[in-house]
Amino acid sequence: MGARDMQVDTSIVADPNLIAASSTVNDDGENALSIGNLKDALIMGGTATFGDYYGTLVGNIGEAVAEAQRSLSHETSVMTQLQSQYEQVSGVSIDEEMMNLMKFQLGYNAAAKMVTVAEEMYTELLNMIQR
Repeated sequence: MGARDMQVDTSIVADPNLIAASSTVNDDGENALSIGNLKDALIMGGTATFGDYYGTLVGNIGEAVAEAQRSLSHETSVMTQLQSQYEQVSGVSIDEEMMNLMKFQLGYNAAAKMVTVAEEMYTELLNMIQR
């Protein structure tokens, strides 16, 4: 059950006189006035009102969120620097490795082509000698 499910009891809605707004049988509203005065009373630790305490709480939460965001930014920056240093030390670059792979593949294909041509020439030479 959440706050959105809370509601005033139907018997009180039907008869507001059921609310004990007075501590006596007189309709002076003493209880209601006491409850109303709570908003200005130094109840929270004896030094703060409900409003002051709430404002301080929200401020503290805001500071914590800002600090968390600064920390995240700093840690992300450190992580980026460490990754960069790691790549410099390891010397591995994906782009460079891909270029080398393509270069070696082209070299291999050229060597295979040369072997094929040499084989064809050798076969042709043997055929010429046998005729």
